[in-house]
Amino acid sequence: MTRLSRSLAKRTYDALHAAFLEDIPDILGQEGFVRSPFPSHHFGEDGPDRTYEFANLETTTTLEFLEFHLLKEDLFIRVYFNAVTLDAPVTDLGIFNASSGNALVNPPVTLTRDSLHRWLPVPFLKIPLNYAVKPGKIKTEADIETVIAKPVTDLGNDLRYLDIIRAEWLEKHTPCTVSLDALVA
Repeated sequence: MTRLSRSLAKRTYDALHAAFLEDIPDILGQEGFVRSPFPSHHFGEDGPDRTYEFANLETTTTLEFLEFHLLKEDLFIRVYFNAVTLDAPVTDLGIFNASSGNALVNPPVTLTRDSLHRWLPVPFLKIPLNYAVKPGKIKTEADIETVIAKPVTDLGNDLRYLDIIRAEWLEKHTPCTVSLDALVA
């Protein structure tokens, strides 16, 4: 991997972060996702990186999560999807505002968390591509905006097809059942 100067890498990461915040939350909002109400979920700084967690009530008993890790050192966005089945119906995520959500950050729930990525379009092969900035294409500060646009645009386009993301996840996983009492306690 081509190494950028420290200052150019920082500006690239800051631009990636800004582009993510400008585009992705709006797309997720259109798909029903909101900032996760659980205090144990991150939304912003997480050491040198940034982590954002969003939640969606797909049905009154299905709670979905999308986690985004913007990795400063590697200049890419790691994305995870997970879903749980609630043992009682819920109509509003606000019920979870005062709860820790600790039941969601431990096994067995974390064992069904699955990473999202694009697939290289090669017939009969599934070769994953991540949402990464290509630092070799950045020679000057003027190149940053063009280079960061691709991973953010690709991610945004993929998130518009959450039905496919759900279907692929359900092919591999069965949602864990979580007690509503454990979540709101």
